[in-house]
Amino acid sequence: MMNYDQKYADSERLLSFEGDSLAELLENFGERISPALVSTEHRARLLTCAQQIPATAAALPFGFMLPLLQDPAGAVLAISLASGTQSAAHYERIEKNAAATAAEAGLSRLLGSTREVDCPSPVQQITGRKWILEYDLFGHAEDYRRHPWVVFRTSEQPIIERHADREALETVLNEIFDKARWSVHAKKIDQILYLHEVLEAPAEILTLGIFAADDIKIRVGVGGFPGSEEVSNFLASIGCAEQQRALGASGPGSTLRLGLYTKKRAADDPRHWLDSTQAWNPFLERLQDLVEFDPNKISALSKWQSPPEALFGRSGLLFLIRGIHHIEVSVCDGRIDDVKAHVFCLLCPSLTETA
Repeated sequence: MMNYDQKYADSERLLSFEGDSLAELLENFGERISPALVSTEHRARLLTCAQQIPATAAALPFGFMLPLLQDPAGAVLAISLASGTQSAAHYERIEKNAAATAAEAGLSRLLGSTREVDCPSPVQQITGRKWILEYDLFGHAEDYRRHPWVVFRTSEQPIIERHADREALETVLNEIFDKARWSVHAKKIDQILYLHEVLEAPAEILTLGIFAADDIKIRVGVGGFPGSEEVSNFLASIGCAEQQRALGASGPGSTLRLGLYTKKRAADDPRHWLDSTQAWNPFLERLQDLVEFDPNKISALSKWQSPPEALFGRSGLLFLIRGIHHIEVSVCDGRIDDVKAHVFCLLCPSLTETA
C-alpha cells in the first residue's frame, strides 16, 4: 500500500500540471460555486486571493466559510497545509521575498521550523503536521490576500486535552511566537492559559488560531462540554455571559459561536466527516423556521452536498468530492445573529498505487 506522504507527493505532482495556482482550478468549478453563495464581487476577490496559492494546495482538503445571512454573499477561503509538502515549501520561501510583510515572513519561518519529520519541533509534536490557513475575503483592504489566520490542529482530536500539563500549552504558544518572531502582549497569553485552567473535564481546547497582521489576534476553539449547564458554568467562570472565540486586548467578546456537526460514522473512522449528501437537509429545514434565509442560498448549500464527480483535467481524470463539514451558529443577546456554513472540497487525481 502507498503511504500517505507518497500519496500527497504524487497528488501534488499531478495537480501542478493543472495550473500554476489554485485560482485556475477554481475557475474550472464554474457554477459549482453558486452566485447565491459567492457573489460576482466576492468571486473576483476569491480568485485574486487564490492566485497566490499554488495549485498543489488542492492535494489536501480545502474549502470555504460561507456566511448565510450576509449580503452580498461571500466567503472565507481555507486551505490545508502539511509540513514537508510542495505547498508548504511555497510558503516557506516567502521570507526570502524582499516585499514580504512581518506577518508573511513569520508564517514562513514558522512553517520552516516544522519541516523536519524525523525530528519534529515542540509545536509539531503537540499540534501535528497539518495546519489550516484562512483568508478572510471580507476585508476592505488588500490585506486579506497576505495575512491569513493560521489555525493549528485540523483533526477531531483536541490540541490540548484538559488533563494535559499547562506546560504543553505554554510550549505551543511560546514556540509559535518565538519562531515566527511575532510580538504579542503577555496579557493575551495569560488569557489563553486561564481558559485552560478553568476548563473542567471532559472539555478541552480543540483549535488555536493566530492572526498576525498588525494587532495580534488569538482565536481559541473549546469543546467537549457534556451539556448546556457546563457551557454556562465555563462562560461564567471566565467573566462573561457569552463567549467569543476571538481574544483581543479587551478579552472575550459578547458573541457565542457554536460549531454544529453531523456524524454518520464513528469519530475514529478516517472517513467520519464524509457524511451522506442528505445528512444536513433536516437541520437546514429546521433552521429556516428559526432564521429568515435567502431561499436561494439554502438551495445552493443543499446542492453543495454532492456525490463524487469525475472531471477531466490536463493531468487526466480528477475526482471532486464536496460536502458540508460543519455549520457555525452565532448567538448574541439571546438570538441567532449569524449562520456560517463551512464547506469542503476534495480534488483527487487518479492515482495508480504500487506496492
